[in-house]
Amino acid sequence: MGVTLSFRPSGALVGVLVALIIVAGVAGYFAGSTATPAQTITTTVTVTAGAPGVATTVTEKVTETITKTVTASPTPEKVYRWRMAAHVPAGDPRYDLDVYFVNLVKNMSGGRLIIELYPGGELFPVPQTFDMVSKGVVEMAEVFFGYWVAEDPVMALASSIPGPLTTPDDVRYLWLKTQDIIRKRVEARGVVLLGPLGMTPTEIVFSRKPISSVEDLKGLIIRSAGISAKFYEELGLKVVTLTAGEVYTALQLGTIDAAEWGEYEGSYKMGFAEVAKYVLEPPPGYSIHSEAYVDNFVIVNPQAWAELPDDLKAIVLAAIDATYTWAINRMYFQAALKGKELWIKEGATITTLPVKEARKLMDVAVKIYVDLAKQSPDALEFIKRFITVCRDLGYSGWAEAIENGLKSAGLI
Repeated sequence: MGVTLSFRPSGALVGVLVALIIVAGVAGYFAGSTATPAQTITTTVTVTAGAPGVATTVTEKVTETITKTVTASPTPEKVYRWRMAAHVPAGDPRYDLDVYFVNLVKNMSGGRLIIELYPGGELFPVPQTFDMVSKGVVEMAEVFFGYWVAEDPVMALASSIPGPLTTPDDVRYLWLKTQDIIRKRVEARGVVLLGPLGMTPTEIVFSRKPISSVEDLKGLIIRSAGISAKFYEELGLKVVTLTAGEVYTALQLGTIDAAEWGEYEGSYKMGFAEVAKYVLEPPPGYSIHSEAYVDNFVIVNPQAWAELPDDLKAIVLAAIDATYTWAINRMYFQAALKGKELWIKEGATITTLPVKEARKLMDVAVKIYVDLAKQSPDALEFIKRFITVCRDLGYSGWAEAIENGLKSAGLI
């Protein structure tokens, strides 16, 4: 760059020729920086001075260092796009938990992690979920462990089992005391277990005919699955396993007499209140076939999880915890308590099983626990901790009954 300045000085100075040669390198600049490194500018000044007719040339070099601050455009951060499979259909209230979770992750991450949610069975049969997540067909899934009770007794114990747990706090406490056992068995299937997303309140039984005692249950044909199916078989019922659509038709035609399908609202949205006008509830501290339990666990593909930045991992885990808290209102107060009002408006008769009858069901539950404890050391350890949890929460009758059952079987 050259600049010529001409002026008439006083005295002997007759003119100035200034040549500026700037040599500057901007090295080490990287994306995301807000300032350049220091730049060296070399300035050469040539001055012609003296009396008229007498030329005198003086050359002087001046070097100075300056720091120039610039604003650089940040490099766009990578957006991660995952797919997540649910285990329930879109109309089920438990699906609302999944929707809440993926939206929360999107908002908390500023759109850096987008999770596309699919209803249960849309991408693949629900019992294939572990394999599909392990192989990376989907990065994430929400699962109910009851689909794998025949393969692992811990899967049974971590799903819907007969017992006294009633409140969201009860369920959370059991998870905290047994999570290492559950995690061990789940992650042996090639996935990473992140935690519980939500809970389901104590389940109900709905039927075509009134039921008010254990004796009334005997001989009925009931839709059930997993450990609940074994429970009803012990009581003398005939068990069949049907999908949601099949349950409605079977009740309508009288092919089955009764069914269990989660809590009030979920069953209502399936239309079961139209074809089953009687509902049987347990008294507080007991269950008909299943106590309150975690119905939504989040699992993830190990490679996808490893590749996720640490801050996004923290966001996912925080969103899981926040969703569980939100689920207390959605499932416990709305789906169970307000859902019950929907059945009553539909004309259903609600019956609560007397405590003396519920205690008969507890005896059957103890047999199931003993059978599960015999199947693996992990299952036995889980049940021993469950006994402690029952004592801690004030369900001493259940704790004593299960403990005595294990002792009688020589397991402790």
